Amino acid sequence: MCTLAAAFSFPTSSAFSVRHVLVLGNHTLLEAEILRRAQIVPGTPLAQVDPEAVRQHLLAAPRIRTAHVAIRFPDTVVLHVTERRPVVLVVTEREGLAVDEEGVVVDGGTVELLPLLVEFPLPAVRPGARIPSERVRRVVRALAALPRDRVLLARLDAEGDLHVQLVLGPWVRLRSEDDLLGRLHVAEVVVRSLRQRGVEVASVDLRFRGQAVVHRGGRSPTSPVE
Repeated sequence: MCTLAAAFSFPTSSAFSVRHVLVLGNHTLLEAEILRRAQIVPGTPLAQVDPEAVRQHLLAAPRIRTAHVAIRFPDTVVLHVTERRPVVLVVTEREGLAVDEEGVVVDGGTVELLPLLVEFPLPAVRPGARIPSERVRRVVRALAALPRDRVLLARLDAEGDLHVQLVLGPWVRLRSEDDLLGRLHVAEVVVRSLRQRGVEVASVDLRFRGQAVVHRGGRSPTSPVE
């Protein structure tokens, strides 16, 4: 009976209290910030540490995408996080929002992000929340998948069309639901082909299946290019 009592009291003894908290996976977030959010008090018996509660504390941070909490006897709690990486700067009439590929607003991280100008009203969005517009989130996912050295700027107009400025110079207009990578490849082929003939291109309209409507620099649109 004494042996059984000792076995049950073992995990809550002072020898099994929090002495170390190990933080893994952080890149931009400071360890001190993660520890503050975890709210783990040194000396707390390991049996009283609630991993799910700690995980929820961590997920409240806008920059933390996933969190895993593990107890390691005799005295350690391990916090393993993955951070949200801002990929696009969504620019509205009121603010610029750094968002990750899921459309979640991340606080900070606006340097060198691809700008997406949204030309219709969006409600205010706090860090850690998703952009409420599915159309904007879809475009963000598509832009995040692009090689950064191919596009300078993007605009999403009130009609839902996407306008993308290529590094080559011209603008490309397409429907926001189109295969962005594939359509931009078509536009680049058209621009390079016409330049070889001495034709400078201002924009390429790819909203129409099977053809590209080309606008020459400073001139009216050319005939559609099949």
